[in-house]
Amino acid sequence: MKIFIVAGDQSGDNYGAKLMQEIHKINPEIEFLGIGGVNMIAQGLKSIAKLKEISVTGFIEVAKKYSFFKKLLKECQETIINEKVDLFLPIDYPGFNLRLASYCKSIKIPVIYYIAPQLWAWGAYRVKKLKNAIDKLIVILPFEKKYFSDFGIETEFFGHPLLDNNLLTQPFIDFKDRDKTVIIMPGSRKQEVHRHMPLLFEVIKLLVVKYPNYQFHITKSKLVESNEFASLLSISPNVKLVEFEYSQLRKSIFALIKTGTSNIEAALCGLPFAMYYKTSPISYYISKWLIKLPYISLINIILNKKVVSEFIQDEANVQNLTLEVEKHIEDVNKSIEMLEEFNVLREQLGNNGATPKFANYVIDYLNLRI
Repeated sequence: MKIFIVAGDQSGDNYGAKLMQEIHKINPEIEFLGIGGVNMIAQGLKSIAKLKEISVTGFIEVAKKYSFFKKLLKECQETIINEKVDLFLPIDYPGFNLRLASYCKSIKIPVIYYIAPQLWAWGAYRVKKLKNAIDKLIVILPFEKKYFSDFGIETEFFGHPLLDNNLLTQPFIDFKDRDKTVIIMPGSRKQEVHRHMPLLFEVIKLLVVKYPNYQFHITKSKLVESNEFASLLSISPNVKLVEFEYSQLRKSIFALIKTGTSNIEAALCGLPFAMYYKTSPISYYISKWLIKLPYISLINIILNKKVVSEFIQDEANVQNLTLEVEKHIEDVNKSIEMLEEFNVLREQLGNNGATPKFANYVIDYLNLRI
């Protein structure tokens, strides 16, 4: 059997690789084709494009690559036909995956959509298109099951796949036992790093002077080259470039994190943080017009209240980010209160074992169609 699978960013690559691994435990003969990063390729994916080529965000940024995506879509369609694919398994990434899902449905190839597009935030008008393009929807946020089910979409929630990692289910480390380290996450895409670099440079420059006994660790995505961070590393010997590791997040004092999945990862590690994000002015105003939610961070959305501070566009400035770090370094009680909310979040995300459950679901679905 052959599964065509598409992930469009670093998080999708992580989720996809773990799912492929679990599916192969049940049936090692299943072949995976599609698009993914190094993690999915390591699990046997035959990828027809590089993840860093398609990992772009923002309306203008995507529009600039229109011809590239049009050509890639056609290549995917031809591969699906020529390889006689049995199932399409898109992972999030709706701009591309919804178009490919619609094509698969039109030629009667089943579609199980993994990790629902966040249409509840910005695209309720596209729910009908999603419903018509897929057979099953697998969600990873607790409130999504009811949201999509109310539209008549057959939806399953097995829990959040991040909880399959034992480090993310452990009790949080006491602050007296933590390293004097602040984590800075500029983003997993090259364009995000470029957008955030001037801001982070000024923030870190102030913090290393005020806290000379602290380390400031910049996390690097596999999609971004190390030389992109040269300016930050030149500030001080206390600024270091590190790989993204849960063990380090668990031991750190505070973090500045761009919006996205990394917010949930930090929360499950027990790492207090503030969220920030900057994009192009046009993309920002389009997003502001589309998004009707009171919050941006997934933490605040799931808990339905402001737990972490959010700094978007003009509010993502040197003064706000620097002050937020200072508050948590000077008063550990603020961080302790945040961790109490993170424990509530962990309970709402379900139990571990979500990925193996979904893998069995995929195999059962394929077996029923043979």
